[in-house]
Amino acid sequence: MNFSPSYHFLLASTAKFSECRRRHTNWHLIVKRPIIVLLLGIYFSVSGQTWTRILDNVSGSDQWNAIASSADGTTLVAAAGTGPIMVSTNSGFTWIQATNAPVAEWFGVACSADGKIQVAVAGENGGGPICASTNRGATWNVTQAPNNHWTGVACSADGTRILAAGGLIYASTNAGATWVPTSLTFLIGQPLCVACSADGEKLIAGSGSWGDPIYISTNFGSTWVAANTASNSFWTSVAASSNGMTLIAAGGHMSTSYLGENFLDSVVCASSDGGVTWTTNIIDGTLGLGFLSTAASADGSKLVAVGPITDSTIYLSTDFGATFAVMPDQPSPQSLWVAAAFSADGSQLVVADGIGPIFKARYLPSLSIFPCGKYLNVSWPAIASSSGLFLRRNLDLGSTNWQTFPTDPLFTNGSYSMMLSPTNAQEFFRLENQ
Repeated sequence: MNFSPSYHFLLASTAKFSECRRRHTNWHLIVKRPIIVLLLGIYFSVSGQTWTRILDNVSGSDQWNAIASSADGTTLVAAAGTGPIMVSTNSGFTWIQATNAPVAEWFGVACSADGKIQVAVAGENGGGPICASTNRGATWNVTQAPNNHWTGVACSADGTRILAAGGLIYASTNAGATWVPTSLTFLIGQPLCVACSADGEKLIAGSGSWGDPIYISTNFGSTWVAANTASNSFWTSVAASSNGMTLIAAGGHMSTSYLGENFLDSVVCASSDGGVTWTTNIIDGTLGLGFLSTAASADGSKLVAVGPITDSTIYLSTDFGATFAVMPDQPSPQSLWVAAAFSADGSQLVVADGIGPIFKARYLPSLSIFPCGKYLNVSWPAIASSSGLFLRRNLDLGSTNWQTFPTDPLFTNGSYSMMLSPTNAQEFFRLENQ
């Protein structure tokens, strides 16, 4: 299943040019002759995003359980419950299989901000290992963590601090070389999901049993406090912003009006003050098994929750979790959305279908254009979704003859730019997926 790409277009009439000079720290446009530069924001999808199918089910019977992303979105790690660990270092354009990792029922993956350190946890009934890689997934080693029914994992931005949930919550301060249990003991169930801030100090954990609250730690698990969420749910997934102040927890909530009948509501709770206060969004009140995954951008402004199982949907918040809405233009899963991961800036989202493919959604950056001497400067911000994009030029929107420039753009001050010679005609520019 492929989806139509989204483009940002620029139309420039370059028959007449003006001059661009730099004075002090500001650019000044000095008009010598009439010039027409018209910016057009044209999208082939309503939301200005493009969905790409980046990885199919490897063996045809694999069940994806987890996915993780580096900060810039170029390194992606996907784990299957009955199959391989797959790694991409180019935003999902190509993938390699971690052939030296043991065959296991992988339940969770995490990676450092630069993608170099990766960790995967397995959860067989008889106990599975924790494996780690320090070379972007090229090779993997079984760590000294005890075999356990591991269900969740998280790591700090530098990859040195790692948390693994399963029975207890274990912690490592040396990229998985050694492990110790933290002090957290759940009231009823077992810890199921964990997340942490970029420095690893602030932690959030939840269990899959009703009656257990969300727990918060601000000292890397030395002490924990129960969060005052509006419900004690069957928590399945938690996520945190880089500073640990914006938190999201999702699962299946036991409605107080149905205590005798064990009906489950699908619930998403969010906090913007480190877990002190929470906003509750009950997305679906039908009988179901709740949400399966959450993700947060680094600043916490974008949050995503996938589920509920009764109506598998990707829900997106762009206001720190105050409200959620169905993400527009999303593809339909073959089974269920089971995992999600954001790039740090939230411009790239990767979601996995349980027994189907993995998709990537990218928001295309806006193009800017201005004349500079005898050249035309075309630039766009260097966000995560910029990776793998090409600038192309055409003289006629009705033509398919889009020119790809042979040189790479220049990266300065957080933007890509190209200085182009004008063609003395009307020109169109667009960014296009690789």
